[in-house]
Order: sequence, then structure tokens, then C-alpha cells
Amino acid sequence: MSFKGQSAIEYLFTYGWMLIAVSIVSGAIYSVVGTNCVDNTSGFIGQSVAIENFGVDTDNNLDVVVRNNEYQQVNVSRIVLEDDDGTRQIYDPTTIQSGSTAVLSANQADEQGSECRTYDVTIRYDLGPLDNQQASGSLTSDIDFPDMDAPSAPNNFNIVLE
Repeated sequence: MSFKGQSAIEYLFTYGWMLIAVSIVSGAIYSVVGTNCVDNTSGFIGQSVAIENFGVDTDNNLDVVVRNNEYQQVNVSRIVLEDDDGTRQIYDPTTIQSGSTAVLSANQADEQGSECRTYDVTIRYDLGPLDNQQASGSLTSDIDFPDMDAPSAPNNFNIVLE
């Protein structure tokens, strides 16, 4: 009977070390290969307005779902996204009723950016008599905004200084 116990302990030690080795190797491979970016927002808890969800639609528009957490309507004027590459603004003035959500959209977004980015987000809004309020947080995603070409000057446009 003692041989069965000894055999069982040897079995556990042999295969236990193998399981630990496989776990370590799997973790190392996942840390190198599994670098997927997880879309999330943070920092909006307790603020009057918050980003509830976001994503890129089939027309390459960045759609941002904004929730009104106040007891009265808010008028969102714009959303500002900032990162190391610059500032992007979503101008889509929208009125959101108390406890409701609305979708604000910006064009020229690319869902499959080359890297995971974190944008500092500022939502500008009016709340009753209080103008130019802001809520701040961050948005993390692989969404990228490709460089847009500058608009060309209109034809036959001359400036005369006197």
C-alpha cells in the first residue's frame, strides 16, 4: 500500500511540474502575441455627461454614445479627443434629455489602427444656465484618424490689400 502512495506522489510531482512549465510558456507566448487592444473609457464616473459606448460604423464614422446623468437636459456642443499626434474634434451639437443617450458622429475614423491609443476626452456642453461646462476622461482603442489633406484654395481667389 505504501508503494501506491509513493507512486501517486511521484505522478503528481512529475506532471505538476509539466503543467507549471506549460503555463509559463503559454503566458510568455500570449504576452508577445496577444497584444489586442481592449476598447474602454474611464474617468467619467460622477460627471454630468459620460461616454457610454463608442465604435466605428460601416461608413468609417466614429460613433460616440453620450449619456446625460443630470436631472435636466444638456446641450452637447462638441467632443475633443487629444493624443500625442494632435487634436480631433467632433462637432455634432446635440440635445440630450435627462437620463437619455445620444450618438455623436465624426467622419474619417479607421477602426484598425496600427497600435492601441489612449485619447484624452473632453465633452463640452451647456447645462441649463451654465454654459461651457466640460466632462473629462479617457478613451482607449485602436481607432486611428488618418491624416486628412488640407483643403485647396478656391480658383480665382485674389486678395487685394489697399
